[in-house]
Amino acid sequence: MTSQRHRRLDAVVARLQLAHGTRAIRRAGPDEKTPPLARIATSFAELDAALDGGLPQGRITEISGPATSGKLTIAAKAIATAHRLDADVLAAWIDPSCSLDPDYMHRCGVDLDRLLVVHPVNVEDALSIVLHLVESNTLALLVVDSLAPAGSHGDAEAAFAGQTAALARLSAVLPDTATALVFLSRPADRPEPQRQSQAMAHAAAVRIVLRREQWIIRDDGDVRGYVGHAEIEKNRFGKTGVRTIVRITFNGTVQGDGL
Repeated sequence: MTSQRHRRLDAVVARLQLAHGTRAIRRAGPDEKTPPLARIATSFAELDAALDGGLPQGRITEISGPATSGKLTIAAKAIATAHRLDADVLAAWIDPSCSLDPDYMHRCGVDLDRLLVVHPVNVEDALSIVLHLVESNTLALLVVDSLAPAGSHGDAEAAFAGQTAALARLSAVLPDTATALVFLSRPADRPEPQRQSQAMAHAAAVRIVLRREQWIIRDDGDVRGYVGHAEIEKNRFGKTGVRTIVRITFNGTVQGDGL
């Protein structure tokens, strides 16, 4: 009888894992087949050291901060690093605001021929596309740039429910892939966006909070970059509360810590 119950349960578990990912349901014991977590370096040495090597693949990372704090540059430099190390690496950038600057990405070192750019019409569309791309397991890095919350209260409630469900699905599927999923976000200043921000913060395995401290200005008054701080606010795989310097300079190319 016990053997039959085990077989029936194993069959149910197999179906659930097929639908929701192997991490969604499994035995509580240690999984000896699980390999060490792979990471993609950002090229910012102090930040990579704080993250034990970089952005985790198969997990969600949230990079949060105001404009010109370095979010986009860190993500772009991570793609550039992955492109430089492996000629077969592909990446994608979800660009709801249609504001991605190909020239800036190129100056960050990104191979534009290996970067897929997506312009979704709304948050629901964006998250659906993200899920399909993650399930394809073809990308080393997928960046979602600042999903704007819905405007009205009703729309915000629906968006919150949809985003929460999508993030749960992504969290279940991602560990079976080699994709580092990165969400770029801004600090929320209203109740509805704050709820969506909390959902993202909960789903993220790693959360990096940035702030810009000062511009780097030459003697002639020309702005050559900026210096900011990064704090590892959440890290399921390492230390939290670690603070590092992020230095970004412009000189024909966009450099982080000299890279």
